[in-house]
Amino acid sequence: MQGSIIQSIALVFAINARIRGIPVPKFWPEATAFNFCRYVRFLDGQQSGLFRKKHKVLAADPEIWVEQAASKWLGARIHAVARNDPNISDRNAAGFVGGGARWLVELAGERSSELWEDSWQVVDQEAADRRIWGVRYFRIADEWAGAPEAGRPLEDILAEVEAAIGQTLEFARANAPGWVEFYERAHEVIRDPNNAGPPYHDDIIPRGLLKPDAEHLLIAAQSAWAFGGMGSWNDLWFEGEVGDRYDALSNRLYSALVEAAAAATNASFGSG
Repeated sequence: MQGSIIQSIALVFAINARIRGIPVPKFWPEATAFNFCRYVRFLDGQQSGLFRKKHKVLAADPEIWVEQAASKWLGARIHAVARNDPNISDRNAAGFVGGGARWLVELAGERSSELWEDSWQVVDQEAADRRIWGVRYFRIADEWAGAPEAGRPLEDILAEVEAAIGQTLEFARANAPGWVEFYERAHEVIRDPNNAGPPYHDDIIPRGLLKPDAEHLLIAAQSAWAFGGMGSWNDLWFEGEVGDRYDALSNRLYSALVEAAAAATNASFGSG
């Protein structure tokens, strides 16, 4: 799963954990969600008429921002918003910086919320410590009154993810043998959480923040995510009916994993 998605999820988890008094043992800059980041800053990015407001820095790093948010808001949520670009699907665009669905962070209050969106750019390509990225989160709304999405039960989302992985595995066995082992592993994880070893970003979920079903769903989504650039599942090409089948299955799997990651993250809001 792309680092930008993991980072936004980690920020939501950190805020909700602080509010609930759950320790966050490793955060900025040590957590894996901030690997390769030179800085992560939080700015006012709203527009006023035809002119954009000056980008005032509201928090210089994630630690400051999380503390500010935890002291002011009821909690945080993630919103995965489809771009619906007619020229390229979110699934195909997911391998590009800033591509795929928009992952907005909501800081939720009783009557209104703030919405934040990230922007990544390379600031030091030759950095010896490999921290090449500069990340800015822009506050794009400060009086957002949208209602939280009702969402489906986690067990229904889990069933959809299992079905999508299973069909993708069948396709791989017939047409992409190099991917069989990957999807077999993902299928094992989704069917039995005891088969799930720690994911790469195993430090983003503070202990006790998520109930087992939500944690299982998030780990399963990470285990089956292969939507990137060169060498990824997106990089395959098939023609005719096989190509149509590949696109349909891939888009279904992408949508299922996006829904799963967002739902599992939002299970941390409130009582978890």
